[in-house]
Amino acid sequence: MARSKNSKDIYSGFWVRLCALMTDIIIFFSIALVCEYFIVGSSHELNATLFRFFLKFAISLAYFWILQTFFMGTLGKYAFGIRLVNRSFSQPSYKQMFTRWLMTIPSALVLCAGFFSVGWHPKKQGWHDRIAKTVVVTKNAIRLKSTKKGTQNKNAA
Repeated sequence: MARSKNSKDIYSGFWVRLCALMTDIIIFFSIALVCEYFIVGSSHELNATLFRFFLKFAISLAYFWILQTFFMGTLGKYAFGIRLVNRSFSQPSYKQMFTRWLMTIPSALVLCAGFFSVGWHPKKQGWHDRIAKTVVVTKNAIRLKSTKKGTQNKNAA
């Protein structure tokens, strides 16, 4: 895709992505706490603690990987009008989304540098985005891309 004069029209920046992530974290922990309460209860045994860890891991996988794979975004991304796409602005593959989800761990572990890199990268990509070959764009960018594609198809005919 040819870059527009203003990349703000296409790529979603750091602050809006941070707000979407905070929304997702609130939703994720709400779901996790409800599931934890009904499945584990208030036990503090080691087995219960390990189970809580794996339960949160499974909920994270379901929430982030599945929603982003099928709907090109989580509830937080939808609330802020941004979508997750591959480099050609189409639906990402399962493998890309799993890779992206998994690579958020190193992005967070190194003082969140992988997330902060969104602020200065030209396409607003974090480490996890670059490794998975994805970009986070505004929903208008997807419409603009599909409109251009439709115009090109009409001109070709």
